[in-house]
Order: sequence, then structure tokens, then C-alpha cells
Amino acid sequence: MASASKEFTVAQTVGITNSNTTALISLSPYVDPGDNQGIEIMKVDYIFHNTDTLLPFESTTQFAAAVQLKDNVEGNLIDYENIHLVSSAGYFNDDEARMFGGEGDIFPDTLPGSGRAVVNDDLEIVSLCSDSLSDFGCTVRVTMRIIKLTKRNWMQIALQTVADN
Repeated sequence: MASASKEFTVAQTVGITNSNTTALISLSPYVDPGDNQGIEIMKVDYIFHNTDTLLPFESTTQFAAAVQLKDNVEGNLIDYENIHLVSSAGYFNDDEARMFGGEGDIFPDTLPGSGRAVVNDDLEIVSLCSDSLSDFGCTVRVTMRIIKLTKRNWMQIALQTVADN
């Protein structure tokens, strides 16, 4: 990688229900494939909350939920071994045991090394919950920067993405 821009953050909120719910983060305003540009994802934060009040989410229902950030668009949660998985988080609530929590379960907040290079047009956020809840959401904050790749590196990432779809 020859050069990189300053880091910036993009945020997107996705509702969490008992069916797959998706939201897209468009990368096309930030990159020019003709110039071999891509995005390098440096950090991903997940904020679980009540979408109506913006307060932390609380419920008397026992449930588990998952949110994934992926570099492809297919509308479903994917296996945790899948190469398209950039980051994910889980949230659970056990009201009887008075336990709840949320955690990043695939990567820590800061991605290892220089970050994760992506040349796709979109990032997809997918969520799923084990129960039907209202006003439950997650805001995903992605810290990234624009990178200029060599032609060879850009093609390698692009072909890997296409081959695994």
C-alpha cells in the first residue's frame, strides 16, 4: 500500500428482530476503483440500544442476538469462519438470572495489523434475534481510511471477493 488518508468514522444503525435485518454502508462515495483505491477498516464498535429512547436496551424477555459486519451483500448471517466476515458482536439477556451483556465476539475493537482492506462497493450489516422484540437496535461505528493499493493487490482482493461469493 503506497498511501492512505486520515481515519474517519461512518455509523449505521440496524434494527434487531427475529428475522434477518440488513443495512448497508456504501463505500462508493469514498473510493475510486479506477485508481486502485479501497477502504482499510481499522476499528468496529457496536452500540446496542433502544431505538426509541436511545437508552441502553432492557427487556424481561430472555433472548440472544447477533450482528455481523460483512464485505459482501447476501442478506443473511454467515458462518463465523467465512472470509467475508469483518467483525461481529453478540448480545444476550437472561432476566431470571439478572444477567445481560454485549460483546465483540470475532475481533477486538481494533483489527489486527494494519486493518482489513476492502474493495467492494458496500459493507453489509446483518442482525438476528432469537425473539421478537420492539425498539431493539445496534449502531455499528466503522473507523476506516481510504488506501491506494498496487494494481496487483487491488486485483487480488477483488478476485478473492468474487471467488468466495
